[in-house]
Amino acid sequence: MYPASFKQLQALMLVARHQSVSRAAEAMHVTQPAVSLHMKLLEEAAGVPLTRRQGRNIQMTAAGELLVGYAERILGLWEEAGDEIAALKGVTSGTLRIGAVMTAEHLLPPMLVRFTTGRPHVRIKLQVGSRPEVIGMLSRDEIDLAIMGTPPREFPTSASRFARHPMAFFVAPAIRCCTERPSRWPTSRPTTCSCANVGRARAPRSNAGSRKRAWRSRSAPSCPATRRSSR
Repeated sequence: MYPASFKQLQALMLVARHQSVSRAAEAMHVTQPAVSLHMKLLEEAAGVPLTRRQGRNIQMTAAGELLVGYAERILGLWEEAGDEIAALKGVTSGTLRIGAVMTAEHLLPPMLVRFTTGRPHVRIKLQVGSRPEVIGMLSRDEIDLAIMGTPPREFPTSASRFARHPMAFFVAPAIRCCTERPSRWPTSRPTTCSCANVGRARAPRSNAGSRKRAWRSRSAPSCPATRRSSR
């Protein structure tokens, strides 16, 4: 086989992980045709198919799984070599692999900016997904740190609470739940509602006579809730 590039090995790993060329392209921040080209060149070098279609997903063949294992080792060794070189220079470096659930996306940017500003030689590899996806990455040792609402129960972890996640109610303008509502507020300005009022709120009947229900939470903590007011 002729030498493969690191990009080709990375594409192979991500296609195997996500079982999708399009998702692998998103993770690499490249186009889908670019990932397809990487996979085609690797298959030409190997001389055997590396992937196969199974429904809407892409599965690795036996040869593909074999190459994925080598690709992980090769890329891991290259990163390790870079860290050792940086250590010889007296520089703190490395790659911090973070997995975060989608609801944590708004918390991360300012935190990562502060972290990388003080540690310019530390690389951040961030992957965002659903809770099961993040737990899976953590169990397979694909990330060093997971950010989610509660620790996973599937296996023991070391967890630490570091931030509060703000929650609020949002209701339709037609639902009257606010304890106070000034007569002249612009449409874009929110009004303040209590959680108890949101739980008791009822929407007006529609033309068909059916009643729309407001989302309620009996166990919701005391917290402010907002909605858009109409004139």
